[in-house]
Amino acid sequence: MKNFIKIFSIFFVISCSANEVNSTHIFEKANQFYKDGKFERAIELYKKIPNKSAYVNYNLGNCSYKLSDYGNALLYWRRAERNWGFFNRSELLENIMLLKQTVLELNGITVKKPNSVTLFFIKLKNLVSSWIRTMPLFILQFLFLLLWLFLFTYLRFLYKKRKKYAIVTLFSLIAFFGIILVVRYSFESKIYGVVIEKQVPILSGPGETFQKIMQLYQAQEVVIKKESGDYYKIKALNTEGTTFRAGWVDKKFVKTI
Repeated sequence: MKNFIKIFSIFFVISCSANEVNSTHIFEKANQFYKDGKFERAIELYKKIPNKSAYVNYNLGNCSYKLSDYGNALLYWRRAERNWGFFNRSELLENIMLLKQTVLELNGITVKKPNSVTLFFIKLKNLVSSWIRTMPLFILQFLFLLLWLFLFTYLRFLYKKRKKYAIVTLFSLIAFFGIILVVRYSFESKIYGVVIEKQVPILSGPGETFQKIMQLYQAQEVVIKKESGDYYKIKALNTEGTTFRAGWVDKKFVKTI
């Protein structure tokens, strides 16, 4: 039995190493297709890579954007964002912002160009929102618990030393991380999707016979509330990130992030 386990372990390690080498080869070949402007070929290869990293999804988004497939471009970039590191995500978020502006213009929606100050705060808001949405939940939970333990341990000492500012600062930090944790739980509890086709109708019920309420445009983000058969009940997100009237859409028009 022990020999069997050893043999199995060896084959498992060899198999994993072979898959990793193969994935690296496919990734490099796909990158070359991308550099040569053969975006369809590049996408075919990127899709063959199992357990796609943030960089693979990022490149898939780049290829889709080059092909004007804005729905899938946003989908892949959002998937890349989900597994992105804490730093160096500014370019990714700027790509997403540019894509959304392009899609709005294609759909005849006029967007007022913000001034430099407004643009700075928009980018800052997107960056903070992205951090909160994608930060591992256990890190926030650990920091929140650590602050509470620190306060519980040293509160009496700080009170005796009349360190009022230190106490206020600790309580403020706890409140701050508590709010972030609540927001993070809110993101965690929702299923997000992206519209990948043009002019997708929102229906009043889960079927083609139901009344059409309105239309969604390509690369519009939605919150999936529930599903019934081949349909999702969704709430669509507008350009400000708030929701408007809910309805039903065919699953083939929406992909989950």
